[in-house]
Amino acid sequence: MGKITSYADALLTISDRNYIYSNYIKSASVKFLQCDTDISATARVDATGVTELFNGGTSTYTIASTSLTGSEYVVLVEGATSISGTDFTVTGNSFVFATGYYPATGTNNVSISWEHAGEFTEDLTELEQEIIANMMVLEWLKPQINHMDLLEYRLGSKDFQQFSPYGHLNSLKDLKKQTELEIDNLITMYTYNNDLSDLG
Repeated sequence: MGKITSYADALLTISDRNYIYSNYIKSASVKFLQCDTDISATARVDATGVTELFNGGTSTYTIASTSLTGSEYVVLVEGATSISGTDFTVTGNSFVFATGYYPATGTNNVSISWEHAGEFTEDLTELEQEIIANMMVLEWLKPQINHMDLLEYRLGSKDFQQFSPYGHLNSLKDLKKQTELEIDNLITMYTYNNDLSDLG
């Protein structure tokens, strides 16, 4: 996320965003053949994102998720008021609200949303993380470029060049080339370092 700025992604629901990012991770993992760490499907916990509604009136709420470790939470009361993380604690599957902060009985649209970004079961080196992150950026770019190419086809090249997305498309294509080059350089560095380690 530190490598992209996407206002459209910010508007997605937690579950939709995690579904999309999980696909980026899958594509990146499949293409990173040189990785010494196991990043196969069996060595990944996919991202999850869930929202539960409840009626309030209790200081403790138990959610259905099997695990909340490493998750990020958003608690909304009446669909608008965000309760900060200092107003509740998480123990196991339970949210325990601080006195004075738990929702009153009958409060409508009280929701707890949480997301787990997913994880690999083995620790990745910083270089492995960087390579996968760049590969994910590449997967993020592809549909945007395809969409702009389709728009150019529909408008015609001449009209498209006078239309504001023309410069944006060129920027996306430049970023794609730069990202591909950086991935190639990182993988070369990764392979070279591993070859030296094997000699040692």
